[in-house]
Amino acid sequence: MALGELGMKLSKWLDLPVKKHVVTLSRSQKEIVEELLGPYSVNKWIVTIGGRTVVFDPIATYVVGSFGRVDVIGPAASFKLIREKDDGHWSMVDPSDDRLAVALTKEIFEKLLLAAIG
Repeated sequence: MALGELGMKLSKWLDLPVKKHVVTLSRSQKEIVEELLGPYSVNKWIVTIGGRTVVFDPIATYVVGSFGRVDVIGPAASFKLIREKDDGHWSMVDPSDDRLAVALTKEIFEKLLLAAIG
């Protein structure tokens, strides 16, 4: 499942900071109800850095123009992640233009996280 793959990427990218006790990564269950799928449970990921929290909050599987959406919500900024194709590939939507997206790489993830925590 694409959300599981996203969670594995987050865990992998944060592995060293978590081991160094600089970052904590936890998850909680969330229920989503969609017309086409009905109710289902997913993981929501919570990243804490220096007392500031960034939440990776799944919104839906069926979204116009994509195959899934996760909102990234921090104290300083918020971002949208979308699955552009039905292949597990995630991208970050350009905050200044919703029509543009860039592949979610480790480097983009790190920039997104730093911007979200402020």
